[in-house]
Amino acid sequence: MSATSNKQTNPTAEGHRVQISLNQLNDDVATLVAENTAHLAKITDLQKEVNVYKRAYDDLDNKHKALENITAELERKNEDLETRLKGSRVVILIDGDGSIFRKELLYQGTKGGLSAARQLSDHLTQFLTSNYGSRQYKLWVYIFLNKGGLMQSLKQGGHPQCAKKLEQFMAGFNQAAERFSMIDVGWAKEAADAKIKTYLEDEVRTSQTFKIIFGGCHDNGYVNNLRSQITAGYRDKLVLLKTYTEMAMGISELGLPTMSVTELFMTEKLRITFTPDIGHSRSNSIPATPMIHRDSDTLSVTSEQAFSDMGLYSPQKALLDLPGPSGSNDKSFTLSACSPLQADNLNLEPLKPRQLDPKIVEYSCPFLQFSQVF
Repeated sequence: MSATSNKQTNPTAEGHRVQISLNQLNDDVATLVAENTAHLAKITDLQKEVNVYKRAYDDLDNKHKALENITAELERKNEDLETRLKGSRVVILIDGDGSIFRKELLYQGTKGGLSAARQLSDHLTQFLTSNYGSRQYKLWVYIFLNKGGLMQSLKQGGHPQCAKKLEQFMAGFNQAAERFSMIDVGWAKEAADAKIKTYLEDEVRTSQTFKIIFGGCHDNGYVNNLRSQITAGYRDKLVLLKTYTEMAMGISELGLPTMSVTELFMTEKLRITFTPDIGHSRSNSIPATPMIHRDSDTLSVTSEQAFSDMGLYSPQKALLDLPGPSGSNDKSFTLSACSPLQADNLNLEPLKPRQLDPKIVEYSCPFLQFSQVF
């Protein structure tokens, strides 16, 4: 009986253990399900947060792209503005004592000045467009000269009619455009040079100045100024304006870009050819000065010393060769007929006519007579 009873009891115990295991497994599954549900809920919450951040990122990204587009547009406009400003101002500096317009233009007076300005503008615009592209160039032309000295040079060079029309020519040139100017700097020594050098130094440093076209290539006196600007980093702003057939050696050696307008200007320096007419003289008076043929530098006459430097008639030497007052060796005297310019630098003392040698009283000022010829 007992053996049979044990066999019947074992299955029950075994089933109980299985049930316990199943219950434990159910609990574990329930726990896993609960944990999974919690994880899913958290994942859902995190996904929502990610979506929020993503939308925020997308908004910021769109704003960033919009700002990039705005920045690019502003940069483009700024470049366009800089290009317009950079290309708008071209300054032309011309030494009018050396770069002289052709006599055919000078002879036309006002009409010639207008024509010269128009042709110069056309040449400049064509050169700039061909070499630097099409832009709205604004030309500022300054021609500095000694008007009186140039008139004298034209007369002595055999062009008296051009000398008479010079003032009208200048008026026509100045009327041609608001920024075209022919400026008389007077008789001061190297006044035109000083003006050009000052304008060169000021304009080359101005950011709005695209190019400076320099028309003083006949004169080596500008070499140091040009070289200084090249050394300072402004080579790209400088262009040479060639008016003579040949440029001064020192300027040519700078190696700057060059434009030529020889069809507008005299291609060679004026040749001075004249015969001073002292008039009839007595046997003891001053002999007439012989005819002078001399290739001269372009004239910028500032005083009687300039005449002496050119080998022309010098009043000082002639006057000091005259005999002084009777009974003296003093050769200094006054000539009331001479202008202050003609008598400049003469060591004259105020003497009365009766103190002079009788021969001197009869003399008139030779330099005054010489000037009246022209």
